Amino acid sequence: NTDMLLEPRLLMPANPSTAYLQTDEGADMIEKVAEKAKHRFRRKLKTSEAIAGHLLDTRPVQEPRLNYRRLKNAFYQSDSDLFTFVLNYSYKQDMSFDEKVSVFCKIALLFEDEMDFTGHVEVYEKTRYAIIFPFRKEKKKAVFRIEATA
Repeated sequence: NTDMLLEPRLLMPANPSTAYLQTDEGADMIEKVAEKAKHRFRRKLKTSEAIAGHLLDTRPVQEPRLNYRRLKNAFYQSDSDLFTFVLNYSYKQDMSFDEKVSVFCKIALLFEDEMDFTGHVEVYEKTRYAIIFPFRKEKKKAVFRIEATA
């Protein structure tokens, strides 16, 4: 009788024992199930769309970087406060006022243990900034007093 071909396939859940799964036949069955699951997952993956040509710019970009330690050392050699130093420093590239303010903030934060925050505030073109000087450790001179007793 060929009626069986048109019947839906009956799937009965199989719960193999752990003892069977530890045998060689069980390991083969685990590999087959894993391979089927892998193929089923691959079919569900969608192919990605092509990236537009205008988004792919392969030309190298050179970004200017500042050596903040070198700037700090140059600041220590100057006699001005940090903000004035940063504004008047001759950079290799052109820097806007906002970029110089950013450099001021970065130096102040990176080397705050080595800076003397005076607590005074000044204004430059509607921008308030703290007066910061290099923290200089001055050698204290010992003072001896000799008193004569009579």
